[in-house]
Amino acid sequence: MCYRSPFLRRTLTSNKKNDNDALTHVKLTNISPEIFQIILNSEPNDNILLPRYEGIIDSKIVNLNIASLISRWIGKINITSKFAYITEFYLPYEFKLLLRGSRDGFTPKTFHELCDNIFHTVTFIKIKGTEEIIGGYNPLKWNSSIIIDGEFGKAKNSFIFSFKSKNNFKDAILSRVKNMNQALFYHTERVLHLI
Repeated sequence: MCYRSPFLRRTLTSNKKNDNDALTHVKLTNISPEIFQIILNSEPNDNILLPRYEGIIDSKIVNLNIASLISRWIGKINITSKFAYITEFYLPYEFKLLLRGSRDGFTPKTFHELCDNIFHTVTFIKIKGTEEIIGGYNPLKWNSSIIIDGEFGKAKNSFIFSFKSKNNFKDAILSRVKNMNQALFYHTERVLHLI
């Protein structure tokens, strides 16, 4: 019983035992009888394998910490609250690599071929010669075929960001949209504009 719960371990070890080695009194004020019965009837299993985080992010410049922080920014989770540690590895979104510049190229045409018509994209760009990573989140879909060049896209929840390096996410800079009517700027000859 003690190995099933830290609370029960503290409570049970602090109670006195009588002559026949049985507990004389256990007061569990924070646990209802129904919950206590569930704990008693449960079978502990040490064969439970938790998901591994390595390899979840198919990127050479982004790691789990950055993906988790971006997820919290998308979900508007307060990362400064005293309960922020609970969402330390918060990943409710799938981070699927659509374009890798070193593999696919850096042209606007390639970007739009691989990213058009996809909603909720995050773009990461590593600044050449540095460790700095910049990027942005677009909740709308990219669409170069029907948008008139120079047209603004409305997006309330888009944002841009900067990291000093993939291992320095604590000094990250986040800038949310101030004018949702001019959050995005579409242009077929440029890769992306997050304003």
